[in-house]
Formats: sequence, C-alpha cells, structure tokens
Amino acid sequence: MPKISISLQSALYLCMKVQEKNRHKWWSYYRWWCWGCNKFSKTPEFRCFRTEDETNTGCPQINRFFIKLSG
Repeated sequence: MPKISISLQSALYLCMKVQEKNRHKWWSYYRWWCWGCNKFSKTPEFRCFRTEDETNTGCPQINRFFIKLSG
C-alpha cells in the first residue's frame, strides 16, 4: 500500500468519524485502539496518525476510511 499523506484537518475529521463508528462496539479491538490513542496522546497533534516527519499517514483505521471515501 502506498504511503498516504492526509492534511491534519482531514485526519482529525476522519479520526472523529472512526471514533463515532467504534463508539458502540464496547469489546472491539478498534474501539480500544481509539481509546488508547486519545488517552495517551494528550493532544490531537500527537495521535497515532502523526509521524516524526510531520506528515499525517493515518492509522490503519483512518487509511481504510480515507481510501473508501476517496473512492
């Protein structure tokens, strides 16, 4: 899969949408992944989709959603 670069605003929006999708799945691995990402990142700029070279590659959940939306 090629490396995806997503704007920070888009990544945050997609992150919010993924979290909404996972919110009602109490025992889902992906729901707990979102919880851990939010809990330990402290700020949105340091979530799982942020990389050291300041590009937003997206976590695998965001990447799947981004590819699905971009068609």
